[in-house]
Amino acid sequence: MILITYDLKTDHVRVKNALKAKGWKETIVGNGGVVCNLPNTSLWKEGNDAVFARAEVRTVVSEPNLERLIAVVFSDWAGIKGEAFMS
Repeated sequence: MILITYDLKTDHVRVKNALKAKGWKETIVGNGGVVCNLPNTSLWKEGNDAVFARAEVRTVVSEPNLERLIAVVFSDWAGIKGEAFMS
């Protein structure tokens, strides 16, 4: 799985919706089937190529609006349920 986290100057809702249309998800199912909400500017997608993830984000937002982006590949995780992002 690939996890991205990013900072934007503006246009948060449009960017998040555009990424979700490309298959990125804002929730992840944890142990026992508990649905966990990711932080507001974090999404995940099946895959194992962080460079591809960076390129895909750049198809919907560009610098200077994209201030920061981190993409990481992972195979295991633990978290707290959290609240859904309110746009």
